[in-house]
Amino acid sequence: DHVRGTRPAPTQRNTHLMNMRNLALAAGAVTLIAAPAALSHPSTMEYVARVCPSSGACNAGTLTDQTQYVLMEHGYVTVLKETNSALNRGILNLKNLPSGYRSGLANKAAWFTADAGMATPFANGRTGAADTGAQPHATCRGVTALETGNATGDANVLGWQGTDPFFNYVPWQATASGLDDKGEVDAWLATASRVSGVTLTTSSTVAQFTAACTGIGGTYTAADGTVTSIASASSGVVADAVAPLNTQIAELQTQVATLQGQLVQKVADAAATLAQLSPFKVAFASAKVTRTSVASDGIRVTVTGPTGRTARVVVRTRESVAARLGLPVVLGTAAGAPGVDGTVSLKVSPGAGALRRIRDSKGTVPLIAEVLPAEKPGTATGELGG
Repeated sequence: DHVRGTRPAPTQRNTHLMNMRNLALAAGAVTLIAAPAALSHPSTMEYVARVCPSSGACNAGTLTDQTQYVLMEHGYVTVLKETNSALNRGILNLKNLPSGYRSGLANKAAWFTADAGMATPFANGRTGAADTGAQPHATCRGVTALETGNATGDANVLGWQGTDPFFNYVPWQATASGLDDKGEVDAWLATASRVSGVTLTTSSTVAQFTAACTGIGGTYTAADGTVTSIASASSGVVADAVAPLNTQIAELQTQVATLQGQLVQKVADAAATLAQLSPFKVAFASAKVTRTSVASDGIRVTVTGPTGRTARVVVRTRESVAARLGLPVVLGTAAGAPGVDGTVSLKVSPGAGALRRIRDSKGTVPLIAEVLPAEKPGTATGELGG
Protein backbone atom coordinates (compact mmCIF):
# COMPACT_ATOMS: atom_id res chain seq x y z
CA ASP A 1 0.00 0.00 0.00
CA HIS A 2 1.12 3.55 -0.70
CA VAL A 3 2.60 5.28 2.33
CA ARG A 4 2.61 9.05 2.25
CA GLY A 5 6.20 9.14 3.47
CA THR A 6 7.21 7.43 0.21
CA ARG A 7 4.79 9.20 -2.13
CA PRO A 8 5.44 9.45 -5.85
CA ALA A 9 6.98 12.65 -7.13
CA PRO A 10 4.70 15.73 -7.11
CA THR A 11 3.87 15.26 -10.80
CA GLN A 12 2.26 11.95 -9.81
CA ARG A 13 0.49 13.37 -6.80
CA ASN A 14 -1.93 15.91 -8.32
CA THR A 15 -5.46 16.31 -7.12
CA HIS A 16 -8.28 17.73 -9.13
CA LEU A 17 -11.01 20.16 -8.03
CA MET A 18 -13.71 21.15 -10.50
CA ASN A 19 -16.83 23.24 -10.13
CA MET A 20 -19.61 21.25 -11.75
CA ARG A 21 -22.86 23.19 -11.93
CA ASN A 22 -24.48 21.48 -14.88
CA LEU A 23 -25.64 18.00 -15.66
CA ALA A 24 -23.01 17.34 -18.29
CA LEU A 25 -20.14 17.88 -15.88
CA ALA A 26 -21.95 15.93 -13.17
CA ALA A 27 -22.30 13.04 -15.60
CA GLY A 28 -18.59 13.28 -16.24
CA ALA A 29 -18.00 12.89 -12.53
CA VAL A 30 -20.12 9.75 -12.50
CA THR A 31 -18.03 8.37 -15.34
CA LEU A 32 -14.87 8.97 -13.38
CA ILE A 33 -16.33 7.36 -10.29
CA ALA A 34 -17.34 4.32 -12.29
CA ALA A 35 -13.81 3.75 -13.56
CA PRO A 36 -11.27 4.93 -10.94
CA ALA A 37 -8.71 2.45 -12.20
CA ALA A 38 -8.35 4.58 -15.33
CA LEU A 39 -7.11 7.58 -13.33
CA SER A 40 -3.37 8.00 -13.08
CA HIS A 41 -3.60 10.67 -10.33
CA PRO A 42 -5.76 11.20 -7.24
CA SER A 43 -8.66 13.60 -7.92
CA THR A 44 -11.05 15.83 -5.96
CA MET A 45 -14.11 17.26 -7.66
CA GLU A 46 -16.44 19.84 -6.15
CA TYR A 47 -19.98 20.43 -7.36
CA VAL A 48 -23.29 21.76 -6.13
CA ALA A 49 -26.19 19.32 -5.74
CA ARG A 50 -29.88 20.00 -5.10
CA VAL A 51 -31.11 18.21 -1.99
CA CYS A 52 -34.40 17.71 -0.19
CA PRO A 53 -34.93 19.12 3.29
CA SER A 54 -34.26 16.78 6.19
CA SER A 55 -37.98 16.82 6.99
CA GLY A 56 -41.19 17.94 5.34
CA ALA A 57 -42.17 18.06 1.68
CA CYS A 58 -39.58 17.85 -1.06
CA ASN A 59 -40.49 20.02 -4.04
CA ALA A 60 -39.05 22.73 -6.21
CA GLY A 61 -39.65 25.28 -3.49
CA THR A 62 -37.91 23.33 -0.73
CA LEU A 63 -34.84 22.07 -2.59
CA THR A 64 -31.59 23.67 -1.47
CA ASP A 65 -28.02 23.75 -2.74
CA GLN A 66 -25.45 21.49 -1.11
CA THR A 67 -21.76 21.41 -1.96
CA GLN A 68 -20.48 17.89 -2.46
CA TYR A 69 -17.03 16.53 -3.13
CA VAL A 70 -15.89 13.45 -5.03
CA LEU A 71 -12.54 12.34 -3.63
CA MET A 72 -10.40 9.76 -5.41
CA GLU A 73 -6.94 8.68 -4.38
CA HIS A 74 -5.02 5.67 -5.65
CA GLY A 75 -8.15 3.66 -6.41
CA TYR A 76 -10.13 4.75 -3.33
CA VAL A 77 -13.31 6.72 -4.05
CA THR A 78 -15.75 8.47 -1.73
CA VAL A 79 -18.33 11.24 -2.04
CA LEU A 80 -18.63 13.77 0.79
CA LYS A 81 -21.19 16.49 1.45
CA GLU A 82 -20.54 19.83 3.11
CA THR A 83 -21.98 19.30 6.58
CA ASN A 84 -19.43 20.71 9.01
CA SER A 85 -19.52 24.33 7.74
CA ALA A 86 -15.73 24.29 7.53
CA LEU A 87 -15.26 25.77 4.05
CA ASN A 88 -11.51 26.03 4.16
CA ARG A 89 -8.42 24.16 5.39
CA GLY A 90 -9.41 20.92 3.68
CA ILE A 91 -7.94 18.46 1.23
CA LEU A 92 -5.66 20.21 -1.28
CA ASN A 93 -6.57 20.71 -4.94
CA LEU A 94 -3.19 20.43 -6.60
CA LYS A 95 -4.70 20.91 -10.06
CA ASN A 96 -4.78 24.58 -9.17
CA LEU A 97 -1.04 24.28 -8.59
CA PRO A 98 0.32 22.47 -11.69
CA SER A 99 3.59 20.63 -11.22
CA GLY A 100 5.51 23.15 -13.31
CA TYR A 101 4.24 25.93 -11.05
CA ARG A 102 4.81 23.99 -7.83
CA SER A 103 8.40 23.30 -8.76
CA GLY A 104 9.07 27.03 -8.67
CA LEU A 105 7.67 27.53 -5.16
CA ALA A 106 10.09 28.17 -2.33
CA ASN A 107 9.03 25.14 -0.30
CA LYS A 108 6.19 22.68 0.30
CA ALA A 109 4.58 25.00 2.86
CA ALA A 110 3.89 27.38 -0.01
CA TRP A 111 1.47 24.79 -1.43
CA PHE A 112 -1.01 25.86 1.25
CA THR A 113 -0.88 29.59 0.43
CA ALA A 114 0.24 30.00 -3.20
CA ASP A 115 -2.22 32.12 -5.19
CA ALA A 116 -1.36 30.64 -8.63
CA GLY A 117 -2.29 33.98 -10.16
CA MET A 118 -5.89 33.72 -8.93
CA ALA A 119 -7.86 36.62 -7.49
CA THR A 120 -7.31 37.14 -3.79
CA PRO A 121 -8.52 37.11 -1.09
CA PHE A 122 -9.86 33.64 -1.67
CA ALA A 123 -13.53 32.79 -1.17
CA ASN A 124 -14.65 31.16 2.07
CA GLY A 125 -11.40 32.07 3.81
CA ARG A 126 -9.39 29.51 1.89
CA THR A 127 -5.67 29.82 2.48
CA GLY A 128 -4.58 29.54 -1.14
CA ALA A 129 -5.48 28.38 -4.61
CA ALA A 130 -5.14 24.71 -3.64
CA ASP A 131 -7.23 24.87 -0.47
CA THR A 132 -10.75 23.33 -0.42
CA GLY A 133 -13.60 22.82 2.02
CA ALA A 134 -13.54 19.00 1.96
CA GLN A 135 -12.44 17.35 5.19
CA PRO A 136 -12.61 13.53 5.24
CA HIS A 137 -11.19 13.68 8.80
CA ALA A 138 -12.29 15.42 11.98
CA THR A 139 -10.12 18.41 12.90
CA CYS A 140 -9.34 20.69 15.83
CA ARG A 141 -9.69 24.17 14.35
CA GLY A 142 -8.45 27.45 15.70
CA VAL A 143 -5.20 26.12 17.19
CA THR A 144 -2.21 27.91 15.72
CA ALA A 145 0.10 24.91 16.09
CA LEU A 146 -2.33 22.75 14.08
CA GLU A 147 -3.01 25.17 11.23
CA THR A 148 -0.91 26.43 8.36
CA GLY A 149 0.06 30.05 7.84
CA ASN A 150 2.68 30.11 10.57
CA ALA A 151 6.04 28.38 10.91
CA THR A 152 4.97 26.01 13.69
CA GLY A 153 1.68 25.07 12.09
CA ASP A 154 3.29 24.60 8.67
CA ALA A 155 5.88 22.27 10.17
CA ASN A 156 3.24 20.22 12.00
CA VAL A 157 0.87 19.89 9.03
CA LEU A 158 3.76 19.02 6.72
CA GLY A 159 5.44 16.76 9.24
CA TRP A 160 2.85 14.00 9.43
CA GLN A 161 2.40 13.78 5.62
CA GLY A 162 5.91 12.97 4.48
CA THR A 163 7.17 14.10 1.09
CA ASP A 164 4.10 15.81 -0.40
CA PRO A 165 1.25 17.45 1.54
CA PHE A 166 -2.24 16.43 0.52
CA PHE A 167 -4.25 17.79 3.48
CA ASN A 168 -4.27 21.32 4.88
CA TYR A 169 -4.74 20.14 8.47
CA VAL A 170 -3.76 17.63 11.14
CA PRO A 171 -6.53 15.00 11.58
CA TRP A 172 -8.12 14.91 15.02
CA GLN A 173 -9.19 11.28 15.16
CA ALA A 174 -7.60 7.95 16.02
CA THR A 175 -8.66 5.95 12.97
CA ALA A 176 -8.12 6.17 9.20
CA SER A 177 -10.76 7.68 6.95
CA GLY A 178 -10.31 4.89 4.43
CA LEU A 179 -8.96 7.28 1.78
CA ASP A 180 -5.54 5.64 1.42
CA ASP A 181 -4.41 6.87 4.85
CA LYS A 182 -4.02 3.71 6.95
CA GLY A 183 -0.25 4.11 6.95
CA GLU A 184 -0.43 7.68 8.25
CA VAL A 185 -2.53 7.31 11.40
CA ASP A 186 0.46 6.93 13.73
CA ALA A 187 2.15 9.98 12.21
CA TRP A 188 -0.76 12.38 12.72
CA LEU A 189 -1.50 10.95 16.19
CA ALA A 190 2.09 11.65 17.19
CA THR A 191 1.77 15.25 15.96
CA ALA A 192 -1.61 15.79 17.65
CA SER A 193 -0.37 14.30 20.92
CA ARG A 194 2.81 16.39 20.90
CA VAL A 195 0.83 19.60 20.35
CA SER A 196 -2.02 18.87 22.76
CA GLY A 197 -0.37 16.65 25.35
CA VAL A 198 -3.34 14.31 24.92
CA THR A 199 -3.03 10.75 23.62
CA LEU A 200 -5.89 10.58 21.12
CA THR A 201 -5.78 6.77 20.98
CA THR A 202 -7.50 6.80 24.39
CA SER A 203 -10.40 8.77 22.90
CA SER A 204 -13.24 6.97 21.16
CA THR A 205 -16.26 9.29 21.43
CA VAL A 206 -17.07 12.70 20.01
CA ALA A 207 -17.27 14.02 23.57
CA GLN A 208 -13.73 12.83 24.32
CA PHE A 209 -12.29 14.27 21.10
CA THR A 210 -14.17 17.52 21.73
CA ALA A 211 -12.80 17.78 25.28
CA ALA A 212 -9.25 17.14 24.07
CA CYS A 213 -9.58 19.88 21.44
CA THR A 214 -11.28 22.36 23.75
CA GLY A 215 -8.53 21.77 26.27
CA ILE A 216 -5.99 23.39 23.95
CA GLY A 217 -8.28 26.24 22.91
CA GLY A 218 -9.63 24.72 19.70
CA THR A 219 -13.02 23.88 18.24
CA TYR A 220 -13.67 20.24 17.46
CA THR A 221 -15.04 19.91 13.92
CA ALA A 222 -16.38 16.61 12.64
CA ALA A 223 -15.49 15.31 9.20
CA ASP A 224 -17.82 16.18 6.34
CA GLY A 225 -20.70 13.76 5.95
CA THR A 226 -20.63 10.88 3.54
CA VAL A 227 -22.92 10.73 0.52
CA THR A 228 -21.43 7.59 -0.96
CA SER A 229 -19.03 5.41 1.00
CA ILE A 230 -15.75 4.14 -0.38
CA ALA A 231 -17.17 0.64 -0.58
CA SER A 232 -20.35 1.74 -2.35
CA ALA A 233 -18.59 4.10 -4.76
CA SER A 234 -16.31 1.33 -5.93
CA SER A 235 -18.73 -1.59 -5.61
CA GLY A 236 -19.59 -1.81 -9.30
CA VAL A 237 -15.96 -1.78 -10.39
CA VAL A 238 -15.05 -4.27 -7.67
CA ALA A 239 -17.97 -6.53 -8.59
CA ASP A 240 -16.97 -6.50 -12.26
CA ALA A 241 -13.35 -7.17 -11.35
CA VAL A 242 -14.04 -10.08 -9.01
CA ALA A 243 -16.90 -11.68 -10.96
CA PRO A 244 -14.57 -13.79 -13.16
CA LEU A 245 -12.55 -14.69 -10.09
CA ASN A 246 -15.68 -15.71 -8.17
CA THR A 247 -16.71 -17.88 -11.12
CA GLN A 248 -13.30 -19.53 -11.14
CA ILE A 249 -13.43 -20.01 -7.37
CA ALA A 250 -16.86 -21.65 -7.65
CA GLU A 251 -15.60 -23.93 -10.41
CA LEU A 252 -12.49 -24.81 -8.43
CA GLN A 253 -14.56 -25.50 -5.31
CA THR A 254 -16.73 -27.88 -7.35
CA GLN A 255 -13.64 -29.56 -8.74
CA VAL A 256 -12.11 -29.81 -5.28
CA ALA A 257 -15.29 -31.38 -3.92
CA THR A 258 -15.30 -33.87 -6.81
CA LEU A 259 -11.62 -34.68 -6.32
CA GLN A 260 -12.12 -35.09 -2.59
CA GLY A 261 -14.90 -37.57 -3.26
CA GLN A 262 -12.72 -39.40 -5.74
CA LEU A 263 -9.84 -39.38 -3.27
CA VAL A 264 -12.02 -40.88 -0.56
CA GLN A 265 -13.13 -43.58 -3.00
CA LYS A 266 -9.56 -44.22 -4.14
CA VAL A 267 -8.40 -44.55 -0.54
CA ALA A 268 -11.22 -46.99 0.15
CA ASP A 269 -10.40 -48.94 -3.03
CA ALA A 270 -6.72 -48.99 -2.12
CA ALA A 271 -7.52 -50.22 1.37
CA ALA A 272 -9.71 -52.95 -0.10
CA THR A 273 -6.99 -53.91 -2.56
CA LEU A 274 -4.38 -54.02 0.15
CA ALA A 275 -6.69 -56.12 2.24
CA GLN A 276 -7.14 -58.52 -0.66
CA LEU A 277 -3.39 -58.67 -1.21
CA SER A 278 -2.60 -59.18 2.44
CA PRO A 279 -1.09 -62.63 3.05
CA PHE A 280 -3.24 -65.18 4.83
CA LYS A 281 -2.02 -66.57 8.08
CA VAL A 282 -2.47 -70.23 9.05
CA ALA A 283 -2.06 -72.09 12.31
CA PHE A 284 -2.68 -75.64 13.43
CA ALA A 285 -5.60 -75.90 15.80
CA SER A 286 -3.28 -77.94 18.04
CA ALA A 287 0.48 -77.84 17.96
CA LYS A 288 0.52 -81.66 18.24
CA VAL A 289 -1.89 -83.69 16.18
CA THR A 290 -2.59 -87.27 17.29
CA ARG A 291 -2.99 -90.19 14.90
CA THR A 292 -6.39 -90.87 16.43
CA SER A 293 -7.66 -87.30 15.77
CA VAL A 294 -6.41 -87.38 12.19
CA ALA A 295 -8.31 -90.57 11.58
CA SER A 296 -11.55 -89.21 13.03
CA ASP A 297 -11.44 -85.47 12.35
CA GLY A 298 -8.63 -84.81 9.90
CA ILE A 299 -5.97 -82.13 10.53
CA ARG A 300 -7.60 -78.93 11.82
CA VAL A 301 -6.12 -75.55 10.84
CA THR A 302 -7.28 -71.95 11.34
CA VAL A 303 -6.85 -69.42 8.56
CA THR A 304 -6.85 -65.65 9.17
CA GLY A 305 -7.13 -63.19 6.30
CA PRO A 306 -9.33 -61.00 4.06
CA THR A 307 -13.04 -61.51 4.66
CA GLY A 308 -14.78 -63.35 1.83
CA ARG A 309 -11.61 -64.25 -0.08
CA THR A 310 -11.04 -67.97 -0.56
CA ALA A 311 -7.84 -69.41 0.82
CA ARG A 312 -6.36 -72.80 -0.06
CA VAL A 313 -4.46 -74.70 2.60
CA VAL A 314 -1.93 -77.42 1.84
CA VAL A 315 -0.64 -79.66 4.64
CA ARG A 316 2.55 -81.58 3.86
CA THR A 317 5.48 -83.25 5.51
CA ARG A 318 9.16 -83.17 4.66
CA GLU A 319 10.24 -85.12 1.59
CA SER A 320 12.76 -87.17 3.58
CA VAL A 321 10.09 -88.16 6.10
CA ALA A 322 7.63 -88.96 3.34
CA ALA A 323 10.19 -91.19 1.64
CA ARG A 324 11.06 -93.00 4.87
CA LEU A 325 7.47 -93.64 5.89
CA GLY A 326 6.09 -94.18 2.45
CA LEU A 327 3.80 -91.16 2.75
CA PRO A 328 2.84 -88.67 0.09
CA VAL A 329 4.58 -85.33 0.54
CA VAL A 330 1.20 -83.57 0.41
CA LEU A 331 -1.03 -85.07 3.06
CA GLY A 332 -4.17 -83.13 2.10
CA THR A 333 -5.73 -79.82 1.08
CA ALA A 334 -8.73 -77.74 2.06
CA ALA A 335 -10.24 -74.41 1.00
CA GLY A 336 -12.44 -71.78 2.63
CA ALA A 337 -13.02 -68.04 3.04
CA PRO A 338 -12.66 -66.12 6.33
CA GLY A 339 -15.93 -64.77 7.69
CA VAL A 340 -16.72 -61.33 9.09
CA ASP A 341 -14.34 -61.98 11.97
CA GLY A 342 -11.54 -62.62 9.48
CA THR A 343 -11.05 -66.29 10.39
CA VAL A 344 -12.12 -69.71 9.14
CA SER A 345 -11.50 -73.19 10.54
CA LEU A 346 -10.65 -75.81 7.93
CA LYS A 347 -10.42 -79.62 8.03
CA VAL A 348 -7.62 -81.15 5.97
CA SER A 349 -8.39 -84.85 5.40
CA PRO A 350 -5.57 -87.10 4.13
CA GLY A 351 -6.55 -89.80 1.64
CA ALA A 352 -7.27 -93.39 2.72
CA GLY A 353 -3.82 -94.64 1.77
CA ALA A 354 -2.15 -91.78 3.61
CA LEU A 355 -4.31 -92.40 6.70
CA ARG A 356 -3.35 -96.09 6.75
CA ARG A 357 0.34 -95.30 6.54
CA ILE A 358 0.00 -92.57 9.18
CA ARG A 359 -1.75 -95.03 11.50
CA ASP A 360 0.99 -97.63 10.99
CA SER A 361 3.89 -95.17 11.27
CA LYS A 362 6.03 -94.87 14.34
CA GLY A 363 7.48 -91.80 15.97
CA THR A 364 6.75 -88.18 15.18
CA VAL A 365 5.80 -86.91 11.77
CA PRO A 366 6.59 -83.21 11.18
CA LEU A 367 3.74 -81.23 9.59
CA ILE A 368 3.89 -78.06 7.53
CA ALA A 369 0.79 -76.02 6.60
CA GLU A 370 0.87 -73.46 3.77
CA VAL A 371 -1.92 -71.10 2.83
CA LEU A 372 -2.35 -69.75 -0.69
CA PRO A 373 -2.61 -67.48 -2.65
CA ALA A 374 0.13 -65.09 -1.57
CA GLU A 375 3.42 -63.90 -2.93
CA LYS A 376 4.96 -65.51 0.11
CA PRO A 377 2.73 -68.25 1.47
CA GLY A 378 1.79 -68.09 5.10
CA THR A 379 3.15 -71.16 6.88
CA ALA A 380 2.80 -72.95 10.19
CA THR A 381 4.54 -75.98 11.62
CA GLY A 382 3.29 -78.75 13.83
CA GLU A 383 3.79 -82.43 14.38
CA LEU A 384 1.84 -85.63 14.27
CA GLY A 385 2.47 -88.25 16.85
CA GLY A 386 1.01 -90.34 19.62
